Amino acid sequence: MKESKQNTGDSTAKWVISVISLMAAAGLIVGGAVYFISGTAPAETTVTETETTVTETTVTETTTASEQITTTTTTEVTTTTTETTVAEEQDTTQPLILSYSNMILNVGDEFGYDNVYANISYIDDLDSEPVLSYTGTVDTNTVGEYPITASVTDKSGNVSTASMTVSVVGPDYTAETTAAAEETYTSFTDFAAKYDSSSVMLGIDVSKWQGDIDFTKVAAAGCDFVIIRCGVVSDGQLETDKYFEQNYQNAKAAGLKVGIYYSSIDNDPEVLADRVESMLSILNGDSLNFPVAFDWERWSGIQKYKMSIRDLRNLYTVFDSVCVSMGYESMLYGSKHYLNDIWQPEAEWKIWLAHYTEQTDYTGEYYMWQQSCTGKIDGIDGAVDMDIAYISEG
Repeated sequence: MKESKQNTGDSTAKWVISVISLMAAAGLIVGGAVYFISGTAPAETTVTETETTVTETTVTETTTASEQITTTTTTEVTTTTTETTVAEEQDTTQPLILSYSNMILNVGDEFGYDNVYANISYIDDLDSEPVLSYTGTVDTNTVGEYPITASVTDKSGNVSTASMTVSVVGPDYTAETTAAAEETYTSFTDFAAKYDSSSVMLGIDVSKWQGDIDFTKVAAAGCDFVIIRCGVVSDGQLETDKYFEQNYQNAKAAGLKVGIYYSSIDNDPEVLADRVESMLSILNGDSLNFPVAFDWERWSGIQKYKMSIRDLRNLYTVFDSVCVSMGYESMLYGSKHYLNDIWQPEAEWKIWLAHYTEQTDYTGEYYMWQQSCTGKIDGIDGAVDMDIAYISEG
């Protein structure tokens, strides 16, 4: 599991580019309350509600001598008027362009909106479908470099732009190649020597990508815990990680503390809730040593999921609600960049921070820190993520 931030700058004959739009409205309520993303300002609208109450009182008098019965009915009408001030959103925040890249096309290739869309990733705070457009002229019949400007506009008119370059190349073009840097690994022994203390536990997180794991050797290497991928969505269907059952049983048998995580690409809260409930049912009520982690890492081309930042944050609140309803706590996994710019965690959220550095400068509170994705430990062939949990074993 690895998160990274990209930030780079990427063709039909002589096109003058025009605006192509996709736009849809986003909701205003999250978790029963109006939510404002940082940068939005509330306006006020007064809603008047009128309630009318009708009360009937019946009085009956009987005169025995004349056997006459007299009935009197009094009707009282009460009208109550209530004025309520409702906050409306005035969005002043620009859409967030997460990444973009330049494009290389061969002479004669087609160029258009789809090329730009495939080479940029963006999301808005409130608008689930901000508009992508671009301007510039690209001649794919002529070798050269053509600058274009991509613009992302939300429904409130806020705009963010990115300068991109389309390179049209001939048949003799050879792409520059850079020798891959030799991977540098950190042994779990060195990791423990640097970060172990009486107030933390040291562990790893694994999935099918680590293959068969000898957890007896992992435990003997000084590892305290393991976070195991349990649920993952593949081809639109919820699947249990290929190695989950094996990893789960063997890690517990080796005496390791155990947690699980869900790798999500869900954009529908109801679908997410159903999938998380199904995943947790696999545990048959077993207790876990750590909160269940929500892992969203599909940042490239995130606009295809048609979600705003508010929608994405709401997914985590749904995930948390399902976990709590089934007797588990939850935590949110995210890199420093996405925690700051996208998730903006609530004070009560438990955070699993991913930041591959010797000492993180993330200023928010965090429960666990994924310090490296290039760890080496006995019992696992290849690299593994290494984590620090800020809780004592007692």
